[in-house]
Amino acid sequence: MSAHEAEGFPSLAGIVLNGGLQPHPAIDKLVKGLKHAVIASIGPTTSGTLRDFGINVDMEPSHPKMGFLVKEAGEQSARLLAKKA
Repeated sequence: MSAHEAEGFPSLAGIVLNGGLQPHPAIDKLVKGLKHAVIASIGPTTSGTLRDFGINVDMEPSHPKMGFLVKEAGEQSARLLAKKA
């Protein structure tokens, strides 16, 4: 998080949550805000880790491959987001 807040470093692009560690308070706040976003997981293992961190998974692709994830998330995201409103 410190690098993200410092001048000259790139913006935060992703977070890896791999279990066993307490996240920085700013990351914890971000994770709690994810309930308002569509969460797409690449497969069951990732979904399980997300759920361990209290993040509800809205969809997994029909095949655990990035191309399927991107395509199917694009197709389903508007419907999934409307359900959260």
